[in-house]
Amino acid sequence: MKKCIKIQGFRFFSFMLPLFLFLTALPAASQEQQKTVNSFATEVKVFLSGAQVTRTAALTIEPGVTVFVLEGLSQYIQPATIQVNGRGNFIIMDVNHQMNYLRMREKSREVLMLEDSLQILQEQLEFERGMLWVSKEEESLLLANKNLGGAQTGVRSADLKDAADLFRNRLREIKVRQLELGRKIKSLEDSIQRIKNQLNSLQGISNPPTSDIYVKVSASAKTSGTLEVNYYTGGAGWQPLYDLRAGRINEPVEVISKANVFQNTGEKWEKVKLSVSSANPVQSGVKPILQTWYLGFYEPIPQRVSSRRSLSPESAKSYEMMAIVPEDEMVEALSMADYTTTIETQVSFEFQITMPYTLPSDTKKYTVDLQKLIFPAEFEYQCVPKIDTDVFLVAKVSGWENQSLLPGEVQLFFEGTFVGKSYLDPRATSDTLQISLGRDKGISIKRTRLPEFTERRFLGQNRIESRGWEIAARNNKSMTVNLMIEDQLPVSTNKEIEITPSELSGGDFNKETGKLIWRMELSPSESKTFRTKYSVRYPRNRTIILD
Repeated sequence: MKKCIKIQGFRFFSFMLPLFLFLTALPAASQEQQKTVNSFATEVKVFLSGAQVTRTAALTIEPGVTVFVLEGLSQYIQPATIQVNGRGNFIIMDVNHQMNYLRMREKSREVLMLEDSLQILQEQLEFERGMLWVSKEEESLLLANKNLGGAQTGVRSADLKDAADLFRNRLREIKVRQLELGRKIKSLEDSIQRIKNQLNSLQGISNPPTSDIYVKVSASAKTSGTLEVNYYTGGAGWQPLYDLRAGRINEPVEVISKANVFQNTGEKWEKVKLSVSSANPVQSGVKPILQTWYLGFYEPIPQRVSSRRSLSPESAKSYEMMAIVPEDEMVEALSMADYTTTIETQVSFEFQITMPYTLPSDTKKYTVDLQKLIFPAEFEYQCVPKIDTDVFLVAKVSGWENQSLLPGEVQLFFEGTFVGKSYLDPRATSDTLQISLGRDKGISIKRTRLPEFTERRFLGQNRIESRGWEIAARNNKSMTVNLMIEDQLPVSTNKEIEITPSELSGGDFNKETGKLIWRMELSPSESKTFRTKYSVRYPRNRTIILD
């Protein structure tokens, strides 16, 4: 009996031991490991608003389930846009995103240097303030002991003179010292304030949050691999900008397309493959629906009256010059436009920069050249003497409609000199863009009223007023110019007002707009005169203003 019990007990123990070992080992095998992994931005596509970032990370994966954490990413990431791909013998199980309000964002080298300088200056400021306090205490002590002798004994004149000299000299030294200390303190305070202002511009929000991406993977054996993470983030964008360079008259103009790129995502974009796209993911891509337009009588709703009133780029080192070239043999320096290619899709276009590019996370805008374009242009001098008697040189640029251009500010350069700013709008329906290149004093224009043609008379129940103007143009330049002069006649908005031109000097007159245009060639030192005469008829009991 005892032997049987022992056998049964042995059998029971031998059966339960493997089951116990299996159950105890099961949690250990299924327990997830968590590892922080370094990731690097390798490719960035900047939209008009926001950017698509591609990051890569190298993995060393242990058997089982491991959660890899990509830390310190932009707080503006849109979680729904996160995509993860991998290369290696492992399975990507799931991806999560989480904000992190505890981790301090890594400071840039510039910020660290400024903080060090700020600390040194603040220590110097405290020292100088301490020296000023010592000097004032010494002054108080000196003034408190200025009485000499006692109440019963006098002071000899020689002793009084020596004491007065000592008092005066020492007090002078103290005051001079206090003035020097005051100037040092003021200078240190100004320096400290400038550094604080610069730090505020670089740091923006103090200790902003970051975000983390958690990628869970599974592997049957120890292996290595890579992760590629893509996501859309705000806090970045670009604005189109142009340089228009015109040389001599009647020569083509050069248009340099640029991008003012910025990012304040909090991420490091160092030596990335950068591109800028004309797409704007923030703008809705859904076609609007035209609802039924119901028309009824307008009934105003009484309004309750309320008293409340509403109120910078790093170039790749691999492109360094390998030899010193004599100045007279130097070739023209290249720009980023020489390393940019344009890709056009069905709904947008983008510029890809083939040279690695670094874009810091700050509030600054970094200008990147995108492309250089040459356009044919005709030049014409234009003037509107009724408003301004100065003459403006205008370039009529054609051939732009097939280029990848967006509306943007234009900086104008004529013959190598900056002459002002304009605005380029490729959405204009005209085939020719007219861009003003500034004023030219080489052509003089004068517009004067003709008194002999200014009159007022009555005809029956009507009043008739007449006006006459003379415009004189003279070319003071040493070359022949094409000149356009623009003037106008009034346009009637009432059938009782009749406007009749009597002399236009051969100008091109548009009755609908009232515009009157003369185009001509002016040889050097040549002058031409144009006259405009018209009359206005209206009821004598009404009033109009002609001047």
